Order: sequence, then structure tokens, then C-alpha cells
Amino acid sequence: MSYAAPRKAKTIKALTAKVIGSNDFVQFKAGTICRAQRNPSQPGLFVIWFSQNKIVQVPAKELPETIEFTDGKPEGWQG
Repeated sequence: MSYAAPRKAKTIKALTAKVIGSNDFVQFKAGTICRAQRNPSQPGLFVIWFSQNKIVQVPAKELPETIEFTDGKPEGWQG
């Protein structure tokens, strides 16, 4: 599976992100700018990036209620 470029998005609900490389977690409010991409090793999950080291993994079924894409690409766009 190829690595698709992360798409611009914003959160619809509050999320708690894991800080990579530590045991810390960071809370993000609804409306926070982020990027999202499908996890190439687990296609049923999406990775939501808040920065290079703050991420949340969300099941694909929960994605529509978690984020809203803001990049202007049509629904279901792949590329």
C-alpha cells in the first residue's frame, strides 16, 4: 500500500493525542487544524496529525464524526 499525502482537516470533537517518544498525552479542542491520512500498515485506521510528534489513530468508521476535511477535494477522493 502506498503512502497518500496527509489531507488538511479540522476536528469536529475534542481529541486526546499521543506524544510520540514519551508517555504524554495532549488534549485538542474541536475546531483544531490537523492533517489526516490512512494508516498504510492498518487500512482500517486513519492517523490524525497535529504536529510531527502528536497523533491520534481513529477507526475509519468514526472518521466522519471526528474530522472534517478542509482541502476542497470531493468526498471519497483518493490520491
